Amino acid sequence: MGDRDASMAIVEGHRFSLTDLGRALYPACGFTKRDAIFYYYCVAESLLPHLVDRPVALLAPTAGGSGRAWEVGPPRGAPPWVRTMRVRRQPRHPGADSVARVDHRFLITDASSLLWAANLGALELRVPLWRAGDDPPASTVDTLAFHLEPTGQADAKQCASLALSLRDALAAAGLDLAHATTDGRDGLQVLAALATPLRAEAAHELARRTVRSIGPSTRGTRTSGLGHRRRGGVRIKWHQDDPSRTVVAPYSLSAGGFPWVATPITWDELDAVARHDDAAPLRFTSRDALARVERLGDLLAPLVRALAPGAARAPRPTSWLWPASPAAPRGTRVPLGAAG
Repeated sequence: MGDRDASMAIVEGHRFSLTDLGRALYPACGFTKRDAIFYYYCVAESLLPHLVDRPVALLAPTAGGSGRAWEVGPPRGAPPWVRTMRVRRQPRHPGADSVARVDHRFLITDASSLLWAANLGALELRVPLWRAGDDPPASTVDTLAFHLEPTGQADAKQCASLALSLRDALAAAGLDLAHATTDGRDGLQVLAALATPLRAEAAHELARRTVRSIGPSTRGTRTSGLGHRRRGGVRIKWHQDDPSRTVVAPYSLSAGGFPWVATPITWDELDAVARHDDAAPLRFTSRDALARVERLGDLLAPLVRALAPGAARAPRPTSWLWPASPAAPRGTRVPLGAAG
């Protein structure tokens, strides 16, 4: 491995190696691990509040672009400053012979653990709707999440229209803090902060009622036990409150075939898409996402303040890295220095 493919990072006092930096994680466009790490370095201030106290699952890009679970638990060789936790998981079907399982998870709490995780090559960050401080763990959720996934002949207009309908239904239920993001592929996510955390069962019922309130599902389909409901050609996944399920974190890269980012969007943008029959899906590259943060700030800041007031603003990371990456907007500067 040449010197250009490796580097030493010192982030918030933690020193670790960055390796294989020239490896193309998205071969179709030449986006490398160096570009990915640099993107997470630049977006850390906006991203980290959405990860606070939520155990992270990672997805890595695959040749087919579908994404594959990388490693849920702490990988071997994880540095001691990467926080870990144990989660006692009750069996789905308790019985005389059933035994609770203990899962080992890790948490991304600062820029150093974020860049260390990015160096693993697992780029899509997924988090549950529960926090590590729950007692017992995974017992309550503080957010409702709906994933709108186009299928078949579904288009961006249908997806945007459904997102707007969900926003209105949530407002009617007293949940005014609803926000939307892209999912890093062709779909959307709608997130709503709960004024008071709910037991998973209560959140499940509230999500189910919300989806039902926006109208009947397509003829021949129905709400399933898996928490899916189809409207037109759009599958609405509303059972994200299940302790075993995760949602893609805002500002996360996608594990698909191109470095799209799960990007916060405005309701006005969705309204514009819903009004045009030939509208293209809202997609944003890492460069686009950084430019939007620079121009608009974090569109999800009200959600962060409602859910984790102490994490409303993460500190700007300080580190020694390589010269500016092509993934950065023009004019971006990176602190340079020798890791001697």
